[in-house]
Amino acid sequence: MMSGWSCYFVSCCALLYLLIQPQSTGALECLCNDCKTGVCHTEAGGACFVQILEAERVKISGCTSESFVPDYCGTDQSDDSKACCFSNYCNHWSTTSSREARISDKNKTGMETDESTGSSGGDTLETIAIVSGVIASFFIIIAASVSLSFFYCYCCHRRSDRERTEDMGECGDSSPSPVASIGPVAFQPQGISLGKLSTHPFPSLQQRHIVQHTSLQKNLEKGRFCDTYIGVWRRDQVLVKVFSEKAERIWFNESRIHQLQHMRHENVHCFYATDNPDSSSHHFIVLEYHRHGSLYEYLQKTTLHSYNVVTFAMAIADGLAFLHSDLSDELGRKPSIAHRNISSESIYVTANGSCCISDFSLAVTSADNPADLSSTTTPNPDYRYLAPEFLASPPATPTLETLKKGDIYSYGLVLWEIARRCSVLGMVESVCLPYSTVLQQTPVQRDEMRDIVITRDLRPPVPDQWNRDEVCRHVKFEFLGNCVFIRNMKHS
Repeated sequence: MMSGWSCYFVSCCALLYLLIQPQSTGALECLCNDCKTGVCHTEAGGACFVQILEAERVKISGCTSESFVPDYCGTDQSDDSKACCFSNYCNHWSTTSSREARISDKNKTGMETDESTGSSGGDTLETIAIVSGVIASFFIIIAASVSLSFFYCYCCHRRSDRERTEDMGECGDSSPSPVASIGPVAFQPQGISLGKLSTHPFPSLQQRHIVQHTSLQKNLEKGRFCDTYIGVWRRDQVLVKVFSEKAERIWFNESRIHQLQHMRHENVHCFYATDNPDSSSHHFIVLEYHRHGSLYEYLQKTTLHSYNVVTFAMAIADGLAFLHSDLSDELGRKPSIAHRNISSESIYVTANGSCCISDFSLAVTSADNPADLSSTTTPNPDYRYLAPEFLASPPATPTLETLKKGDIYSYGLVLWEIARRCSVLGMVESVCLPYSTVLQQTPVQRDEMRDIVITRDLRPPVPDQWNRDEVCRHVKFEFLGNCVFIRNMKHS
């Protein structure tokens, strides 16, 4: 198949040929005093003529065809008051006596093209016409070249978009979740249907191709387990997590969770690829890029309204319900998943004003060996979001169900962070992580959190103005009441 640039070259050559072709046919344009436009056109081989009627002092000009040239323009003609010429607009001579003499002399000698008969004027017009044609042709070729270039780039862009869509697939619904009314808010996620999901994972070779052709552009964060970058793959921005060799186990677990069947959901961070190139000591995960960043980053720079609080709360609840559910069909099974590290930093704000859950480095599934749930080699989560039963000494024996309940406790603390940034009667609380006012150490230690949450029985404070806003009041009594036992809490 001919390439785009080959087609472009052939098209330009064809256009140039068409522009030049008319000038090589031998056809002429002549002055014509009997024509409406004042100009006539000869066929190939024809001639322009001019005849002066001396008695009437009138000049007649026009065209003659090739078949009449020998008779009309021949040297044996007795009429010496007419002449023929063979260039564009050459029959323009005036009716002065000097011109008449030249015509007579010209016919007597049969030299219609003699320069002394005024053909230089015709040649001048012909030269102007040729130069004008060349200049016009030049600009037409440039315009055609630019148009073809834009068309070629457009076709390449469309083809690249199709390939990118085929490689990456669809990442959930891009439309925001509608909030028709604000009523009693409860943990009632939307129905989960496998019809909304796609089979997974991508073929390993396709994932490797994506990783190998992704370039790192900007470092966003240095985390506990990995560094996060903005990357570019086929002109699209992506989020790239780069794990060191020491964090290989973390990378492997997160890759494993992302590659489970039916893991596509609009409130779960969209996964593209994972790979550990042989030539590199690092391991990579490529995800969808969200320009708003994590929920924690978004809350630092944004004041929320009531509908934002509801949208965020329901989106996170929907994502958690999806993770906690065991789904299966003839194409495969998605086991129940406990996240184990829910926080405002492991949740991203999407472009349509919703949220998606990310960071599955500590996640476990119902298909895992029960012994792995209590493994001492598993990295520790953020202790400020850890449920009291896992802060206790000794901690409760982890099961999948208790770990999922721990996710709900962490979710309640995230809701507290979200509600603080809601404008209530013009008042907005500052951004604050849970228990920040009483924590003394960074990073947070298990013993210190045990003392705060269990020994001193403290919980995050609730601003008084929450009671004056319907949404914040429901967050307080419905969400936080069930998640963090706010009814028995003390203000820290």
